[in-house]
Order: sequence, then structure tokens, then C-alpha cells
Amino acid sequence: MNQSRIHIAQNHSDIKIQVENARYILHIQTSTKQSDFVLLNGPRNGKMIPLVQENLQGKVEVTLLEKKYKKTIFQDEGFCAGIEFGGEQMLVLDKDNQQTIHIKNDK
Repeated sequence: MNQSRIHIAQNHSDIKIQVENARYILHIQTSTKQSDFVLLNGPRNGKMIPLVQENLQGKVEVTLLEKKYKKTIFQDEGFCAGIEFGGEQMLVLDKDNQQTIHIKNDK
């Protein structure tokens, strides 16, 4: 989605992503229970150590909206969604656990 703005927000172990350009808005929202996460091992310096929190019982909701006519193009939810957290990927978020990124056209 060129000329888009991406907004990312974290609420505990859940993520909400909104991608928006002049024509469309894409919403992606995860729903998880913290108790469903398990700690998985991953390679580090030749050894397998606990690195990644993973949940295979998550839910993801996806909605694609057309802005001009306020029409829902696609809306669905998936169950048994794989959601994992590892490393420090959430460092891109500010103190309010949110971040907005603007993507410009290459032309």
C-alpha cells in the first residue's frame, strides 16, 4: 500500500495494526490469552535456549474497508492463529505502546 500510514499498538500480548492510504483501511487485530503462550527454544551461540513466546490458540481479525463509500470489502476472523514474540521487536513502540509509520511512494 504505497503512500500509506501504518499504526501499530500493543495491549499486553495483543497487537492492533492499521494500514491506511487514500483509498483503503486495513485493520488487523490479535486476541490471545497470556496463559496460552509457551516458551520455545531457539539457537543462540551454538546452543538451544528459551527465546520465543508462542501461542497457537490465538485469534486474528482482519477487515479491509474502502474509504470513499465506507464499504467493507473483506471481514473475517481466524482461530488457532500462530502468534509469537521473540527478541525486542516491540522497541519500535513509544511509551504508550504505539507507533505510526508513513510509507512514501518510490516515484
